[in-house]
Amino acid sequence: MIERIKIGNNWLLYFPEEDGGKFISVNNIASIVPNYSKGGSMIFLNCVDKAVAITMEPEEIAEYLNTRVAKGNR
Repeated sequence: MIERIKIGNNWLLYFPEEDGGKFISVNNIASIVPNYSKGGSMIFLNCVDKAVAITMEPEEIAEYLNTRVAKGNR
Protein backbone atom coordinates (compact mmCIF):
# COMPACT_ATOMS: atom_id res chain seq x y z
CA MET A 1 0.00 0.00 0.00
CA ILE A 2 1.21 3.49 -0.82
CA GLU A 3 2.25 5.68 2.10
CA ARG A 4 2.51 9.45 2.04
CA ILE A 5 5.14 11.37 3.94
CA LYS A 6 5.49 15.12 4.36
CA ILE A 7 8.96 16.66 4.58
CA GLY A 8 8.71 20.41 4.98
CA ASN A 9 6.20 21.54 2.36
CA ASN A 10 6.81 18.52 0.10
CA TRP A 11 4.67 15.41 -0.08
CA LEU A 12 6.39 12.16 -1.01
CA LEU A 13 4.76 8.90 -1.94
CA TYR A 14 6.41 5.70 -0.79
CA PHE A 15 5.81 2.66 -2.96
CA PRO A 16 6.83 -0.56 -1.20
CA GLU A 17 8.60 -2.79 -3.71
CA GLU A 18 10.53 -6.05 -3.58
CA ASP A 19 13.79 -4.09 -3.83
CA GLY A 20 12.97 -2.04 -0.72
CA GLY A 21 10.67 0.62 -2.12
CA LYS A 22 10.72 3.94 -3.90
CA PHE A 23 10.03 7.53 -2.82
CA ILE A 24 8.55 9.91 -5.39
CA SER A 25 7.73 13.58 -4.88
CA VAL A 26 4.07 14.25 -5.72
CA ASN A 27 4.98 17.61 -7.28
CA ASN A 28 7.44 15.96 -9.68
CA ILE A 29 5.00 13.47 -11.22
CA ALA A 30 4.47 14.37 -14.88
CA SER A 31 2.43 11.30 -15.91
CA ILE A 32 1.56 7.75 -14.96
CA VAL A 33 1.18 5.17 -17.73
CA PRO A 34 0.78 1.38 -17.90
CA ASN A 35 3.96 -0.66 -18.17
CA TYR A 36 2.83 -3.02 -20.92
CA SER A 37 6.04 -5.06 -21.00
CA LYS A 38 6.29 -5.94 -17.29
CA GLY A 39 2.94 -4.98 -15.78
CA GLY A 40 2.34 -2.24 -13.25
CA SER A 41 3.09 1.40 -14.05
CA MET A 42 5.73 3.74 -15.32
CA ILE A 43 5.83 7.10 -13.53
CA PHE A 44 7.42 9.86 -15.57
CA LEU A 45 8.91 12.75 -13.63
CA ASN A 46 9.29 16.41 -14.60
CA CYS A 47 12.70 17.26 -16.12
CA VAL A 48 13.84 13.61 -16.23
CA ASP A 49 14.19 11.52 -19.39
CA LYS A 50 13.53 8.19 -17.68
CA ALA A 51 10.57 6.73 -15.83
CA VAL A 52 10.30 4.88 -12.52
CA ALA A 53 8.75 1.40 -12.71
CA ILE A 54 6.14 0.62 -10.04
CA THR A 55 4.33 -2.71 -9.58
CA MET A 56 0.96 -1.04 -8.86
CA GLU A 57 -1.46 -0.39 -11.72
CA PRO A 58 -1.92 3.24 -12.90
CA GLU A 59 -5.57 3.25 -11.84
CA GLU A 60 -4.62 2.35 -8.26
CA ILE A 61 -2.06 5.15 -8.07
CA ALA A 62 -4.41 7.70 -9.67
CA GLU A 63 -7.23 6.76 -7.30
CA TYR A 64 -4.91 7.17 -4.32
CA LEU A 65 -3.72 10.57 -5.53
CA ASN A 66 -7.29 11.75 -6.21
CA THR A 67 -8.75 10.60 -2.90
CA ARG A 68 -5.88 11.13 -0.46
CA VAL A 69 -3.42 13.73 -1.65
CA ALA A 70 -5.42 16.05 -3.91
CA LYS A 71 -8.36 16.42 -1.50
CA GLY A 72 -6.16 17.21 1.48
CA ASN A 73 -6.86 14.03 3.49
CA ARG A 74 -3.39 14.11 4.89
